[in-house]
Amino acid sequence: MVPPMLPVPTVKVKGSGLGGRNQELSLRLSKIFFEDPQLKNVFFLSAGTDGIDGPTDAAGAIGCHHVIQDFLDQNDNDLEKLQTYLEENDSYNFYKNLNNREYQIIYTFLLFLFIYYLFIHFLLLSDVGF
Repeated sequence: MVPPMLPVPTVKVKGSGLGGRNQELSLRLSKIFFEDPQLKNVFFLSAGTDGIDGPTDAAGAIGCHHVIQDFLDQNDNDLEKLQTYLEENDSYNFYKNLNNREYQIIYTFLLFLFIYYLFIHFLLLSDVGF
């Protein structure tokens, strides 16, 4: 039996910033996780397995409440500045300027190997056959 198709995240670009759907989704979820205390321990990773997320050198990003808290603790940042990043669809520069890219996934050969390992591990532990 084939599982039903899940909707693919899309981004309606209104701003002139940089980023792709993976970084955008991670940043928007980070804001939601930050605003809801029940989601404080939720972590989210969105990355393209091909290593590309929009016209950038990033493959994606991590989303969690720590992303927003670290942003607010850095320099003179506030929620208004966060909203500007979101309105400009500038998730790439948001993550690039935060904690030396700690939450941004940059495509490397090691990332490729890790994804390949997870894929093989999934195949060996599941009933899915190819």
